[in-house]
Amino acid sequence: MAHNLHVVYSDTFKGAGLVAGGSYHAESYYPFAGVGTSVFNPYDRDAEWLAKKGSEDAKENAEDELIDSVSNLNNAPVYIQ
Repeated sequence: MAHNLHVVYSDTFKGAGLVAGGSYHAESYYPFAGVGTSVFNPYDRDAEWLAKKGSEDAKENAEDELIDSVSNLNNAPVYIQ
């Protein structure tokens, strides 16, 4: 959730602290991932593909003005526990 907030509202959130969770828009490709599926079994998903799709989705959504500009994410600190 923190990662999605950071991407969607990048003009407001200037960084993120992440404990667990998927990449931006991951729930579109792995529904209910937090309820015992892909998040808990890394062999069920292709992380590189998911990261690429999330990045493409973010850029497309920003172009459609559905989310803040992805350029706000440049040099934004992200802390992962």
